[in-house]
Amino acid sequence: MQIIRNFLKPLRQPLLVDNSAAASVATISGGGGDSVSRTLTPGRLASILRTLEQAEHAAIQGEVIQPAVGTYFALAAEMEERDPHYRAVLQTRKLAVTRLQREVFWERQPDDADSAPQIFAATEALVSQPWVGDVISDLTDATAKGYSVVELNWRSAGGQWTPIAGNWRYPQDFWFDCGNTASFVSEQAELVSLPYGKFIVHHATGKTGWVPRRGVAKVAMWSWMLKSFALRDWAAFLDAYGVPWRIGKYHKNATRDQIGKLKGVITRMASDNAAIIPEGMSIEFPNVKPASASGRNPFLELAEYIDKQISKLVLGQTLTTDGGASHAQARVHGEVQAMVVEADARAIARTLTEQLITPFVRLNWGEDAPVPQLELRSHQDENIAERLAHAEVLHKLNIPVSSSQVRKIAKFAAPEVSPAPSPKAS
Repeated sequence: MQIIRNFLKPLRQPLLVDNSAAASVATISGGGGDSVSRTLTPGRLASILRTLEQAEHAAIQGEVIQPAVGTYFALAAEMEERDPHYRAVLQTRKLAVTRLQREVFWERQPDDADSAPQIFAATEALVSQPWVGDVISDLTDATAKGYSVVELNWRSAGGQWTPIAGNWRYPQDFWFDCGNTASFVSEQAELVSLPYGKFIVHHATGKTGWVPRRGVAKVAMWSWMLKSFALRDWAAFLDAYGVPWRIGKYHKNATRDQIGKLKGVITRMASDNAAIIPEGMSIEFPNVKPASASGRNPFLELAEYIDKQISKLVLGQTLTTDGGASHAQARVHGEVQAMVVEADARAIARTLTEQLITPFVRLNWGEDAPVPQLELRSHQDENIAERLAHAEVLHKLNIPVSSSQVRKIAKFAAPEVSPAPSPKAS
């Protein structure tokens, strides 16, 4: 609790209102640099990933090499902009979380019965704000890049501090030490501790270890580069052989004038559908196709194979993107995707409870105030009858149950309070 006490005083200063991380965006991670993917080669990609590994070793030694790591994050962002499939599977995983319903609950019934209802109602009002949904969407960026940082803006009104907006910040602007504690990198490349309650830092949970190496982008980079090479080579092949070749054959005794006429006919056939050639001459249209050992297009085979691996990496399965399976397979793939979504939802709910709800409650009701928990619940998985039956059992056991939460489960509004009748004049 001592850590919270030390930060309570700074939180009540203008720091809560200012955008601490906004000023350095143009210098540390601004978009004025050259595209990384445009000049990407196997050697350069190996160098980028090697730099990320060196950064982890530097973090263990207490050093900072963040500007070099920025190239890695720039490439991770460009991958989403240049590959429709990679963008689609990431978007699918993101939307699966952002569509979940936000619910507040007590992990255990608080001892302080006086302030608990007020805290619960205020927390419900906070998490129901539209901007909190945008924050959840921003936090899912950790799936690709390993972590995501959102800066909170607070407002003080009526003696109460309330967060009113969250702004996503570039991952290049932050550094993690060997204990995975985040710091802000200033314009002078100095580390600045993040004030409690000012930033939300969410970590990807699919892999343990140093946070910047947890994202799926690191695993996908080699496959993404090979796919881009395959598509580029395919485009070059189509440029050379996509339009059928027209080969004119003339007799060995043909004159120069006849040869010139045949060449002219072949040239005009690119736009004309008819031609006249002298007898003894012929025109052929060879059909040139790329083919692998299986007889299929090798460029297409490679691209489809890589897309399937990316689907497995991001979604845990391929059926939702490729289709063509039996009902039993579809059910198994659906269960796998549900596990991935559940894990993401649980991790983000825990992050928001610790870094949004907890500062909000303790700033306004004190360090010892009870803190409600956040849960992201699927609308489809909600069994209303079963949950109401559980509430009835708790009531029969004389265990207090929140009437507002019961009404929320049953999807009933609170009863309207009729105005008290005015006293009759005597």
